[in-house]
Amino acid sequence: MAKFLVVPLLYSASVLPVFAGVLVATVLVEDTISSYLYEYDFEGDFTFYGNAAVMIALLVVACPVFGLLGWALYSMEGDSMPSVLDHLRHCAFLYISSVILSVVMVTSYREEVAAGYTDPILNTMPVLVTVSAILFDALILVWQRRHANYANSGESS
Repeated sequence: MAKFLVVPLLYSASVLPVFAGVLVATVLVEDTISSYLYEYDFEGDFTFYGNAAVMIALLVVACPVFGLLGWALYSMEGDSMPSVLDHLRHCAFLYISSVILSVVMVTSYREEVAAGYTDPILNTMPVLVTVSAILFDALILVWQRRHANYANSGESS
């Protein structure tokens, strides 16, 4: 019974350190890209590299952390054939927080546009990290189910 409550809390709690890691990695990648472009006298539009930096940071930080953590949590539960209900239980807090963060993002973005400040990267980053955690859990569920189906089909022959 305890693992059914602990796993969703552990998975939800992992979002905050991953968010901090993505934020740090984004700053480092932005600095690297901007120094590279400055070194070679790039005279184009610099607005794109902030978005690219966020995507690179998500790939470098969130992919391994959520992938390994999700795999470890599914393994810890020991269920050979996880169901969609397991995914919904793992990500219940994440679904709720992604809706709340999306509402906060939209309302604060409207205020920032009215004030003349329009940099959506920091607004979208918490939502991106939360949604990526949900997607990774879903991908691990699909992988676990396919692996279990493959193993069961091999046993029956």
